[in-house]
Amino acid sequence: MAQIDNDIFIGDGITFDDSVNVLDTYVETTTFLPNFRGSGTAGTFTYVAQNALYSRTGNIVWVAINAQWTGIGGATGSLQVSNLPYVQDFVAASFTPLLGGWQSFGFTNSPGAGQIPALNIQPGTAILNINLYGQSSGAVTNYSVSANNGISCSFWYFAVPL
Repeated sequence: MAQIDNDIFIGDGITFDDSVNVLDTYVETTTFLPNFRGSGTAGTFTYVAQNALYSRTGNIVWVAINAQWTGIGGATGSLQVSNLPYVQDFVAASFTPLLGGWQSFGFTNSPGAGQIPALNIQPGTAILNINLYGQSSGAVTNYSVSANNGISCSFWYFAVPL
């Protein structure tokens, strides 16, 4: 183990305070396949593009997703993405903002005046819900599942600690 200064050591991770606090998951980056589904009936999506990547530093996970589909056999309800790389932390879920770029392609109920996309992950799961938030009304509206659509977004969340 190499010592950087009096309280910081590098070995199997970065250790602070002489082995009391260790950051051993400092950067992990890779791709994954996002699984789009309906919240009522999952259905089967026919993809034209299905790409995603994530980077995890400690318990913070940054995700970027790009997907387009031409068909949704049997899917009903609001749009969800399952198969996120890590489960959402219960403790952090109450204040986890999901921020980032957002672009949608041809959604039946695309954001209108006074509406912004609202993403949230169900606490204790790896399922992303895609909604619309009314800025003046405060009402949350689900994105409906429909064919010939796509989504490109990025966001971050707190994962369950390793």
